[in-house]
Amino acid sequence: MSTESSRIENPTDKITTSGAESGNPPPTSATPNRDAFFNRLESVGQRCSAIGHMFIEGVKCDDEEDDEKDDEEDDEEDDEGDGNKKADKSEKDFSAEQLSNVRIVLITPRREKALKQAARFVTCGQENDCVMMFNTNSGNIVIEGIPKEINKAMRKKTFPEKFDAFFALIVQLNHYDCWLHDNEFWGPGGELNDAIKKLGNTAKKLMARTDEELGIDTEFTRPGMIKLLEDFEKTLSLKDDLCLAEHFRWH
Repeated sequence: MSTESSRIENPTDKITTSGAESGNPPPTSATPNRDAFFNRLESVGQRCSAIGHMFIEGVKCDDEEDDEKDDEEDDEEDDEGDGNKKADKSEKDFSAEQLSNVRIVLITPRREKALKQAARFVTCGQENDCVMMFNTNSGNIVIEGIPKEINKAMRKKTFPEKFDAFFALIVQLNHYDCWLHDNEFWGPGGELNDAIKKLGNTAKKLMARTDEELGIDTEFTRPGMIKLLEDFEKTLSLKDDLCLAEHFRWH
């Protein structure tokens, strides 16, 4: 039985509070695309009573190598020059294409509570610890508990409640993925395969519902959830020797 120690940041801590980017862009704004995007996000968030948002996919830079070179040049400049360089970078706008690929899920109070509950399950109660310890036993506990967590989510009274609980479960399973790599249930037809199948079937049934039924917005949260499921599928594909991604049939 192996033991893995890791210092992991809870994705709940990465939720951006609503209101940080509110307000109309100034007439001479150097970042009109970015301002328009966050104004739209703020408007949808207010309509959905969101307290913040979680980035599933951020902005992809066109040329990361150039950014690294700029950082090296910054280190060589004096304090005044360095400050001017950083100020220039902060005023750089994103293209419409870059922003079109950003994926976000709005976070409501209920969704935030669900994220914390899911983190408690996936980390085996270590969600508030600075240093977490994961091993084969904890991996077994998570895998055995996945069907129970899904059933608990699906027994909730309304579809919005079901969506929030399932979204939170996928977020935390994808973030704290040690359970996937260290367990005793990886054999053909074993508990791991069954858990992945149940996750996929549940995702497929939920995402077949309309946005109105799920209580989610069309512009941000549905595309964000789809991207999250795609990312989870990629996480499963890392264990290609087990063909786990093939069992996650969510679409």
